[in-house]
Amino acid sequence: MLTACVQACACHGALATRSRSGQFVVHSENPTVPTLRQPAQVDSALVWLEPDPLIVSCERIKQGLLRQLGLTDRWEGQIHLWLSPRVVANAAPPVVSTRYPEAWRYDVNLPQQADPTALLRTLVYTLLTEYANRFPGSHAAELPIWFIEGLTGQLMAVGGPDLVFQPNALVQKAGEGWAQLQATTRNQRLADARIATRRYLGAHPALSFNELSLPIPELLNGTNLEHYRVCARLFVGELQRMPGGEQRLQSMLGQLTSTLNWQTAFLRAFEPTFPQLLEVEKWWAVTLAAFLERDEFHAWPLELSLQRLEEVLRVEIEVRSGPGDPPQRDRLTLTEMINRWALAQQAPVLQTKLNQLTALQTDVAQPVVPIVVGYRAALSAYLEQRVRKPPAPAPRGRPATELSVVTRDTLRRLEDLDRQRASLATAPPQPPTARR
Repeated sequence: MLTACVQACACHGALATRSRSGQFVVHSENPTVPTLRQPAQVDSALVWLEPDPLIVSCERIKQGLLRQLGLTDRWEGQIHLWLSPRVVANAAPPVVSTRYPEAWRYDVNLPQQADPTALLRTLVYTLLTEYANRFPGSHAAELPIWFIEGLTGQLMAVGGPDLVFQPNALVQKAGEGWAQLQATTRNQRLADARIATRRYLGAHPALSFNELSLPIPELLNGTNLEHYRVCARLFVGELQRMPGGEQRLQSMLGQLTSTLNWQTAFLRAFEPTFPQLLEVEKWWAVTLAAFLERDEFHAWPLELSLQRLEEVLRVEIEVRSGPGDPPQRDRLTLTEMINRWALAQQAPVLQTKLNQLTALQTDVAQPVVPIVVGYRAALSAYLEQRVRKPPAPAPRGRPATELSVVTRDTLRRLEDLDRQRASLATAPPQPPTARR
């Protein structure tokens, strides 16, 4: 269990409480005082903030955020939270970022009572900014709103409002010291959150990518903010589910200080998947439609799963026997397409296939899931090496060895996956199982 490590020192007339990791420092005029009663609440929607519970909450929120992004704790910038009864409760506590020669510092002014979700959102914003500012660049990082609200929504879905908890009433006194504060959090399954999200978006139209990326002020106030957060949470979650999604989001954060805006950093991190923002809009529309049609409890039968996978893996083309002849429809396998087509023709088709495989994965029978993941990984790696990091041109008169190796390895992986798929098709039928 995370515990607060208290150190009282004179600092602008306040006591400083430092967190276990040392990243958070809470400044307050008074230390946490054990009490037999909970503090009186002016508003039941607000929580009473005291140094020890707040410092533990900060560390728990940080750990939850690190898990969501697949990061380890290597903080550089210290975060100072200033508690004062003279600060008026505000839905969005301001964060002041100051750059020093050795590191950044972040100061947050907090009221004695605060809205837990607003506090959670402020800490998410501050922690993401601290991570992004670690990378060298010409300016401070500017985060996309959908990323902040999406991750705030994820943490709310998993940990709930208990991530920001109030001081507990006194339990007992041990010797000369008071009993340690007890802190509990509520953990929920992300699958349950996705079911709730589907039900909600079934009754409330989802926002477009343009609305998420450039929200008007009305979308970030009142009940509209909760709607925006639900859509942003799903958007971030679907990006994470893409091949290498976590790493790409980390890459976007790492480029925010060296690019003109977050859009440039996003496109660089997600190329060649999204060569331009219009492709993101198309992907989001397709992904959203597929999400609303999925059944989280029951997967498709094995036969239907293999049939749908077969459809995704085929490339529809039109061929003509001769000039003036009517076009005839034909199908190519991915192996045939990679062998015959130029890279400029392959790339958009393969990107479409990646998007279709991503949407397909949630619905197929469990034995088919590893195969779908395998196809996604193979195609994603192929595009990564052929498009994002093309090999150096071979000397004149010599074959492009590196290019040949990439293609050969990809074709070998695809053939192996084809064999696995064929073996499933001939396996004895299995009864449908509920997805958990």
